[in-house]
Amino acid sequence: MNRSSKVRRILSMHPAHQTLGVSGTGAVFHPYCPIDGPATETIRVLLASHPSDSGASAALAALEPIVRRQLDMECERMDFDAVAGVGNGLPNVDCKVVFVRGLHVLGRGADFDAENLAEDCPNVLEGPSAELEISVAAPWHPVLDRVGAFVARAVPRRFGRVPEDATCLLVGKTSGGAHPVAWAREFQGRMFHTLLGAREDFHRPDFVQLVLNAIEWAGS
Repeated sequence: MNRSSKVRRILSMHPAHQTLGVSGTGAVFHPYCPIDGPATETIRVLLASHPSDSGASAALAALEPIVRRQLDMECERMDFDAVAGVGNGLPNVDCKVVFVRGLHVLGRGADFDAENLAEDCPNVLEGPSAELEISVAAPWHPVLDRVGAFVARAVPRRFGRVPEDATCLLVGKTSGGAHPVAWAREFQGRMFHTLLGAREDFHRPDFVQLVLNAIEWAGS
């Protein structure tokens, strides 16, 4: 597979998203209809979920068929320990998507410590009725291409800290206040982290678009 090109597909912001919180509703925003043309190369993705994380396997099962439908992506499931063992090497792989206490997309050279990334918030309500209002914090970032405001399921965790050189992408708001729910960083490789990623989130077009963008950005 040719690896000479640094960028497989240019992710450019749609003009509508120069205004914060604009939600994509037309066909041009559909996560399976890119507005900037077909990919020129294939992104190879490893998928894994932590066996002890409740709901992680179900979320991975929801994402896998979406990734397989993308003409510019190939994906393969791996055991979580095997993926973790790959570390920064990622031989013959462009990025890995890991479900553990959230969803994480890691490009070549990127790695993370899932245990110290997020902290539990037991007072957060869970279940279908617990909703989180998501707003866009950095509309110019490629990962937010064609992503607007949406509602997601509330999660009982918060980021322990966001690195100073990271870009906060999404903010979640509840009656208790607002906090970051997704950020991206380029440090020894591209990485994207979000607290979101419940199975039902993959029925939300804006969230699906977010994850596909993150894979293309990190894997380029």
